[in-house]
Amino acid sequence: MGIFRQRMKELRENRGLTQQALGEALNIGKSAIALYETEKRQPDPDTLKKLAVFFQCSVDYLLGLTDACQTEIPGTVSALTPEMVSFVTDRSNHKLISLIHDIKARGYSNEVIEEWLVSLSNTLNLLHHTYQREKPPGTADQLLVQEMKGKYKDARTGKK
Repeated sequence: MGIFRQRMKELRENRGLTQQALGEALNIGKSAIALYETEKRQPDPDTLKKLAVFFQCSVDYLLGLTDACQTEIPGTVSALTPEMVSFVTDRSNHKLISLIHDIKARGYSNEVIEEWLVSLSNTLNLLHHTYQREKPPGTADQLLVQEMKGKYKDARTGKK
């Protein structure tokens, strides 16, 4: 077995990820991941870098040029916490991850994206707690969706 495919598969499986989950986390098709792991295709340099950052190892390690899996890559987060891995592998978060990729592609800095995510999280928590206190159990989500639709429609039509 080739060293790249062996190491990539090992790193993926050690984190409990399917090919689908890894592909979605990196914005790469599942079929591409499968082709890399069967050595029917080789990743381009950008994809190698994404894999190295995601798996917290060097490109040299992935390619078999070194046996030391460097756990800290300059300019990246030093380690993925269990919460981050859980977030990335949860399919319900994949649209948000895609949105973050799109925002990053438009040139926004990590700091701006982080501020936006903190603000979004705070807003969602506030809404959740507000509706949990004011509404009967089980109706909070329905009422929130109806209210937000109404506000959106009013904003579009100019009503207050």
